[in-house]
Amino acid sequence: SQLLREKRWISPVELKQSGAAKPAEIKLEHCFEDGSRARFLVIENANKLSEAEWRNVACVIVQGAAWQFKGWPFKSEADLFTKVLGVHMRTRDETPNQLVKSWNVEKYAFSKEKVNQHDVAVTVSSFWQAVHKSMTVQKPHLLMKPHQLS
Repeated sequence: SQLLREKRWISPVELKQSGAAKPAEIKLEHCFEDGSRARFLVIENANKLSEAEWRNVACVIVQGAAWQFKGWPFKSEADLFTKVLGVHMRTRDETPNQLVKSWNVEKYAFSKEKVNQHDVAVTVSSFWQAVHKSMTVQKPHLLMKPHQLS
C-alpha cells in the first residue's frame, strides 16, 4: 500500500515490527499523467478469480517462482505475459532472479536505503507508466477518461 500509493518502501521487517496487519486486499485508485484514472484491487491470491475477473486483471506482480502461477488459466508464463502486464520489483541489494530474467516482464530495482526514497518514487512512477501503457493497449475498458469521472 505504501509503495503504490505513497511511493514509499517499508521493509517487511519494519511492517511486522509496527504491528500492522497484512490486509487480504488493498483498494486504490490511480490518476495517470493524461488525467485518466483506474481503480485497482490488489490481492494476494489470484486462484479464486473467475474467468470474467481475469479479463480485468491489469497487472501481475511476480515473485520469481513458477509455482506462483499454478492453477491460473494460462498455458504458460509466456501466455500469461502476452495478456497481462508482468512486473517484478526488488531492492538493489537482492540478486536478480534467474527465472524472472527469462520472462517478458517489467523489471524494477530500487534502493531500500531511507536516504534514497526518491529512487523508490522514480521506480514507482515508472511502474505506473508501464501499467498505463499496457492498459491503453490491452485493457482500455478499465481506464476512466477525465470526462467519464463523476
